[in-house]
Amino acid sequence: RYLASASFDRKVKLWCGRTARFMATLTGHVAHVYQVCWAPDSRLLCSASKDSTLKVWEVRNPRKPKETLGGHFDEVYALDWSPNGEILASGGKDRVLKIWANECSAPPAVCGLPFFLLSQLAARLRMRASTGRP
Repeated sequence: RYLASASFDRKVKLWCGRTARFMATLTGHVAHVYQVCWAPDSRLLCSASKDSTLKVWEVRNPRKPKETLGGHFDEVYALDWSPNGEILASGGKDRVLKIWANECSAPPAVCGLPFFLLSQLAARLRMRASTGRP
């Protein structure tokens, strides 16, 4: 239904997917926006930026971000939603994988899991892959 674009001008732009009509400019990042990713139900859009933040936007109210997620220590390059839209994963130049629960609607086992442990696991997996050892 919608099309979104990320840009080096620090903005995210929205268009109607049916008519190609421009709908809105989402502002809030203070550096390049590298990626955008839609939640499966298309109600939320997440943007990842060189400013080390993620911004979660509601399409119905695009004037300001619903939430700003910090925690990365450098540029954020990658993000993706889980198929049910309850979990968001982000990664970037800091080589840290962050797992975010959408308003803690995820199962308790996921909400209670420390993000630090997931990041360490991701770093070990990358190391093993680069050395070729299991």
